[in-house]
Amino acid sequence: MKLRRRWAATALSGAIAVTTAIVVTGGGAHAAGGTVDPAISGDANAQGTISIFDSTGARISTGSLDDLTGDFFVASSATTRVGTTKAFLQAATPNHTIADSSLWFSAGLTGASVWPVTTPASVVAAAGAGVPVVHVTAAGDGSLGGFYASSVNDPTAGFNNIVQLRLEDSGPGKPADMPFWQADVYIDTTAGTWTQLYP
Repeated sequence: MKLRRRWAATALSGAIAVTTAIVVTGGGAHAAGGTVDPAISGDANAQGTISIFDSTGARISTGSLDDLTGDFFVASSATTRVGTTKAFLQAATPNHTIADSSLWFSAGLTGASVWPVTTPASVVAAAGAGVPVVHVTAAGDGSLGGFYASSVNDPTAGFNNIVQLRLEDSGPGKPADMPFWQADVYIDTTAGTWTQLYP
């Protein structure tokens, strides 16, 4: 992980105040649009993270709250479960008063999609063998705006406007279950966008 430090000086009441902005690259939570509390990014119920790709296979970290159609969500590791051939996304709103994330408000965000996928090549390469992938194919699936509007936001710093995306795999006789793979996104209702903060 690389840290890039930028310094800016501003005049305040005749004095000079020096502020620091740190941008974290290569993973981790950062301050673009919000921050993620370590209690979320270090969730004990998560077994890994999620990478997000658009319909062309390009890696993305932001998008529309109301349209994830065509996007791919790729787990960071192979599943340890045998016989799971489908995967779907859930969304949860973190709550700093509840230590166990399985008790946070959550709801299904997409229907189940079949994996492995065969295109685009960049997603196939990122997934590799045994890695669950969610492909959002139905219009209206994955409406983070709709989910967020029906949830209860925790205004605490590090939790405010944060939604945890959860990728879970399933199959015949094998319902979705923890642990899940996660990505944490910042919700900007004014701009109508989500921005991935972790990883």
